[in-house]
Amino acid sequence: MRNKFVSLKNIFTFVSKIYLMTLKEAFSLLITQPLWYKNSDYIRQQAVRDKRLFLVGKSIPEERMREYLRAAGWEQTQEEQWAEKV
Repeated sequence: MRNKFVSLKNIFTFVSKIYLMTLKEAFSLLITQPLWYKNSDYIRQQAVRDKRLFLVGKSIPEERMREYLRAAGWEQTQEEQWAEKV
């Protein structure tokens, strides 16, 4: 009989493969995990401050969010695209 329980990591992997997320959506999902900042270059106090600011709607640098995501094993699947308005 198969295990009825699915790990949270497997759910996130499944969700991320079928649903492309914005940077903020991905970061939102990341910060729900324990020790989400563990492999980043940021100390715990900075990570906790960043999470708190993000959760109250204040901005943290987008590049920092990208660094946290990369450190946690996420990858950016599409580059930003820009076009001049005509």
